[in-house]
Amino acid sequence: MSSLVTTVITLITLRFDYVQEIDAVERTLKMLQVSYMDSVSRSLWDLNQEQLQVGLEGILRLPNIEFVEVRDEQGKKTGFGKKMESHAASFEKEFPLIYSASGKTRQIGTLSVTVSMEEIYLRLFRKIFLI
Repeated sequence: MSSLVTTVITLITLRFDYVQEIDAVERTLKMLQVSYMDSVSRSLWDLNQEQLQVGLEGILRLPNIEFVEVRDEQGKKTGFGKKMESHAASFEKEFPLIYSASGKTRQIGTLSVTVSMEEIYLRLFRKIFLI
């Protein structure tokens, strides 16, 4: 009976920790939108490769981000990080890059980020052995 209670408590704890980790990833993606999108869009519009690189490298330093790439209207790609083949421990999120001038708004490209879940899964796996 006590092993059943221990197992149930462990599962509840792991579920709670998993939800917290996912919330942290979502907060990171929201921060990316608030803090980086305007400057990346502006750099792309201005064809400022140096500033675009600085912005993308900043995004790459965010927790759990393993690859970041901008694709402009012509399909030209600029990326940083480790481009991995799609696997269960990662997912990709795309954001439209919007530029506004003179009251007109248009999409000038796409920002793609690959989020790694590997570290999150490793932390949860380690907790199984600590509990």
